[in-house]
Amino acid sequence: MIVVVFHSILGVRSGEIGIARYLAGCGHETLIVDRYDGQSFDGYETAEEYARALGSRKLRLRATEAVADLRERYVVAGFSTGGEMAIEVAASHSAFCGLLLYAGAGDTEMMGIETWPKTVSVQVHYTLADPTRNYEWIDRFASVVRAADAAYELVEYPGSGHLFTDCALPSEYQPDDARNVWANSARFIGGLSVAPRSV
Repeated sequence: MIVVVFHSILGVRSGEIGIARYLAGCGHETLIVDRYDGQSFDGYETAEEYARALGSRKLRLRATEAVADLRERYVVAGFSTGGEMAIEVAASHSAFCGLLLYAGAGDTEMMGIETWPKTVSVQVHYTLADPTRNYEWIDRFASVVRAADAAYELVEYPGSGHLFTDCALPSEYQPDDARNVWANSARFIGGLSVAPRSV
């Protein structure tokens, strides 16, 4: 299976690289879509300023161009704000059969997503006390996916880290849970290689 990864507001960092390396060890390939052209940040405010300067239109165009020619069965993954882009491409592109979200369940109502492809299974990861966690968005997204009879799984972890798989963010990193995230992601993808199913 090939996994297409959209980075968080901070750019490509150790969280995205970590999942790529782990999945490679499981026999999968990973394509990290770098919408920042190699730029990454340690602070959220600076990163948000950079993203605003690029503009949402350009960032969305870079994402859609990266997946435009995909034809086989792929999984798309999104970290934090990259989750919104992952949701959009999974909902509209027939190449995808699975979606992984790492603290990135966006507002499907705001994105105009009312229906979900039955063939795209979903796994969502959050810490219980993530300060950015929006329970209304998560519940709304889960309802949209389940209404299509597609598989949906929410995996929760103790703690309050947002980008808790990023070892370069000491205030957020949760090493034990990061390892569990990768293992749960591999389990999810392994199930897709057989056949997506509803739960």
